[in-house]
Amino acid sequence: MEYSTGSIGRVFLMKFSQDEDFLKGIKGLCSKEGVASAVFFIIGGINNADMVSGPANEELPPIPIFSKISKKSEILG
Repeated sequence: MEYSTGSIGRVFLMKFSQDEDFLKGIKGLCSKEGVASAVFFIIGGINNADMVSGPANEELPPIPIFSKISKKSEILG
């Protein structure tokens, strides 16, 4: 087994109101704070959104699966 250690740099916690644009908010924070790369976790509720998952098959280039969330749902990602 091989492993390495690291350290956490900056941590941001964002809370969105019901009608705020999630993607626009994340892009705005990254621009404002000079974030070039990140890992983020999503916990909460979502309504009326488009989602990309997949790939559909194990092939390159990957073909994404597009889904629409049209009712209120919980999300963890």
